[in-house]
Amino acid sequence: MLFHGGCLSGGFAAGPCPASDTWRFEWTGGRDLGDGDWERLDEGEDAIEHITEARWQHSMAALPGTRAAIVYGGSETSLQVSSHDQSDIEVLSVIDSKSGRWSRHRVPGGPRSRFVSMASGPGSNGSVYAVVGDGSVYRLSGSLADTPALSGAGNPTRYKWEPHGILMVIGWGVLLPLGAGIARYLKPHHPAWWFNLHRGIQTIGLVVATVGMAYGVESVGGFPFLFAHSAIGFITMILGWMQVANALLRPHPGEAMEEYTGRMWLCCSCRCCCCFCTGKESFAGFRPAWEMLHKGSGRLALILGYLNISLGVFMALLRRPLWVTWYVYLGVVVAAVAVLEVLLQLGVGLAAGKQREGAPAPKEASHGSGEKVAQAESKDPGVEMTTMTMMNDPSSPTAQS
Repeated sequence: MLFHGGCLSGGFAAGPCPASDTWRFEWTGGRDLGDGDWERLDEGEDAIEHITEARWQHSMAALPGTRAAIVYGGSETSLQVSSHDQSDIEVLSVIDSKSGRWSRHRVPGGPRSRFVSMASGPGSNGSVYAVVGDGSVYRLSGSLADTPALSGAGNPTRYKWEPHGILMVIGWGVLLPLGAGIARYLKPHHPAWWFNLHRGIQTIGLVVATVGMAYGVESVGGFPFLFAHSAIGFITMILGWMQVANALLRPHPGEAMEEYTGRMWLCCSCRCCCCFCTGKESFAGFRPAWEMLHKGSGRLALILGYLNISLGVFMALLRRPLWVTWYVYLGVVVAAVAVLEVLLQLGVGLAAGKQREGAPAPKEASHGSGEKVAQAESKDPGVEMTTMTMMNDPSSPTAQS
């Protein structure tokens, strides 16, 4: 039993619509139809070159007396299709059920409608019958050997989700994680230029991801919340855009209230809020909270981005080498982050240890004879001033000795 093309949930649940994948189902003889084996014929080491168009709402029927099936009619366009050339309605696509090989044949005189129902069987006298919506019936008879195969492949179908996926992989899969990694791991070693590099890469990555999101929304006709992939994608993009607002409103350490509120043109009420939270003199206390929000939301967005790309490679029915490549890349990224995080923590620990070793030990104040004059830790300014007077007074017994 052969299956070709189709449309996942009418085109509103992502995935190719129309699809071009071809599957073969072999029933193993069990009681249920599920007792069988599925095999995709257009991928793997023995993949056959796919030469027929992606279609849905088409019709398939077995050619009596052969092991072949024909594909006729159907639609080759949908909301997902960005460009496409309509195929010749007189051309039939034929697939061999054993080898999975396709061929295309021109058969003139058939129905002019692309939406027909075809049937064949033991009582069809070796013919295939096509029923059109207006009630007319056509019969296809003859031999494939008498109909030369056409050279070349069918018209290619270009989908809007293809640039969507490519741009999202570049944005959320490469650029934005790279910019975040620069801020995380290069900041201690290159304090002079890490920030400009981080800001530039994140800006480019977010612009690329935004263009990719526009392609994704267009490919489902503006209904983006009908499935998990698009809902997660919108949440991820909102978190990404929030980083722009965070960057505009970031407080500098120790920045005065007047300087900070002068930059906060996006929020008129922040002056009262920040005065209440951190006091009127400085916004230094607001900086840790801002860093927590900025870093936390950014890391969450990156995790969701990787998760959503991983969902997308399956929804697009990508061939095995492509989705295997993505998951290998994802594994490399996770391993690299783990190694860099260990090195970062080791570096922080070593720096803290060196700082403790280099700190001067506390000394006790003493006079010339070795007797303790006063404790330096004393918080009484009168005692400290008296001590200094005694040490500098030439009339004191200590000075005279």
